[in-house]
Amino acid sequence: DDVEKMVKEFQRRRDLIVTRLNAMGYETVNAEGAFYVFPKIEDENFVQKAAKAGVITVPGAAFGSNGKGHVRMSYANSYENIEKAMDILKDLDY
Repeated sequence: DDVEKMVKEFQRRRDLIVTRLNAMGYETVNAEGAFYVFPKIEDENFVQKAAKAGVITVPGAAFGSNGKGHVRMSYANSYENIEKAMDILKDLDY
């Protein structure tokens, strides 16, 4: 029962981050079996801008050549913190 609750909570967090990123215009698919999303974000300065605003992300290129033009974001955080992070990213000046 507890495992099922945890799985549902992580699905809820994943759905939040994917929905919000897609609404911002970033192509993002649902992750399966991981606590990360890998949106297509080609802005080379995105990671630095996000970090300066308080949201930590990782350049996709760190995960191989297929990651170029993507950013890795974790949803192994609270729902509330993910909401805050998405609000911050939405308001970044690109």
